[in-house]
Parts: sequence; structure tokens; C-alpha cells
Amino acid sequence: MADRPLGVTILCILSWIGAIILIGLGAIGAIASIAISSGLGLVLSLTILIIGILLFFVTFALWQLKMWAWWLVIILNVIQIVLGIGSAVSQGSAGPIIGIIIPVIIVLYLWTVKDHFR
Repeated sequence: MADRPLGVTILCILSWIGAIILIGLGAIGAIASIAISSGLGLVLSLTILIIGILLFFVTFALWQLKMWAWWLVIILNVIQIVLGIGSAVSQGSAGPIIGIIIPVIIVLYLWTVKDHFR
């Protein structure tokens, strides 16, 4: 078994923190939506909750150096880059470019450690 690169460990820890935040926000939002009888709020909150749960499991697969998780993270970050570029072009400003920098770094880094995944 290949050793997990430090950068992958850091990405996973940050991703798990994000997943826990999404799960918490989704659960709180769902409870609040039920309390105020907001159907749309409940749907949005459950969507956030499900995304958080999926992120948690994909991060676990990335932690285990699974190749399918590597590909999924690459694809999602490339989509985020494309959407960020589209947003920057449509707004005509450099503001959204900040949101492009991190996904670019993640893609470039993961590409350099690809051999560690199986």
C-alpha cells in the first residue's frame, strides 16, 4: 500500500470539516423548516444534508487512496473552475477568479500525486 501524501491528508481533513458543517447546517435547516412549515426550505436543507453526507463518504474514499475518488474530485474541481471562469467573464471582473485559484491548486496537486492512488 502506498503512503498517503501529506497534501491528500490535509485535503481530506479540510473536506471532512466542510462535510460536517454541511451536515450540521442541513440538519438545522431541516428542523427549522419543519418548525415553520416551509416545504422549499426543507427541500433545500435536505439537499445540503445529502451533499454533506456524500462529501463525507467521498472524502473517506480519497483518504483510502481510491482511484474513483481521485477522478471524482478532479472532475468536480474542473467543473468548479469552468463555472468560476464563466462567472468572471459574465461579471466582467476579477473577483470570482479568487474562487478559481483553490480548485486549480487542488487539480494540479492531485495530478502530481496520482501514482499514489489505486
